[in-house]
Amino acid sequence: QNILKASKTTSSSSGSSAGAAAAAEEQREAQDQDHDKLAFLRDYVQTAAAFDLLDCMPDKSRMHCVSRMSKTHWKGGERIIEKGSVGTSLFLLESGLALAISNGTVVEELAEGSFCGEIAFLATCIQAFKVAGQEQQLHSVTDQLRTCDVFAKGDVCCWELHVQDFVAVVGSDLASNWAVIQMLTKSSQA
Repeated sequence: QNILKASKTTSSSSGSSAGAAAAAEEQREAQDQDHDKLAFLRDYVQTAAAFDLLDCMPDKSRMHCVSRMSKTHWKGGERIIEKGSVGTSLFLLESGLALAISNGTVVEELAEGSFCGEIAFLATCIQAFKVAGQEQQLHSVTDQLRTCDVFAKGDVCCWELHVQDFVAVVGSDLASNWAVIQMLTKSSQA
C-alpha cells in the first residue's frame, strides 16, 4: 500500500510540475510577443512605414491597436490575401517580400514596412461603425472585397490587425479618436 501511495504522490507532483512548466513557457511566449510588439511599434515610428489611419491616432490608441496585432508567417508562394475576400484585416510586412497580383499581373511588390489590404480594411471598418442618425449603408459590400491576391515571395512575416480589434480600440474613446472617424468618413465619400 505504501508503494501504491508513493507512486500516486509522485505522479500527481510530476503532473503539477509539468503544468507549471507549461504555464512558464506560455508566460515566456507572451513576454516574447510583447517584446516583439514594442519593437514593431518602435520600428514603425522610426521608419518610413506610414499608415495615415494609425498615424492620426493618439499614442494610447495606437499602442492598444499594436497590442491587439498578431504576428503571422508565410512561406514562399503562400497566399496572404485572396482577391474577392472581405477585408477583415490589415497586414504590415515586417520582413520579406510579397507580390500583389491582379488578373495574373504583378501590380506591386511589397517590401518590409509596406501595408497591404488597407483599402478593403477601411471599407469594412466604415461598415462596422454605426454613425448616429445615418440610416443608409456607407459602403456597398463589394467595396469591402479585396481587389487583388497577395502572395509571399519567399518567407514573409507580417503583423495583422483585425477590423473588430481596430473598431473596439477606436470605439472605446471616440473623443480622442475623432480624427480617425473623420478620416473614415472622408474615405467613404471618396
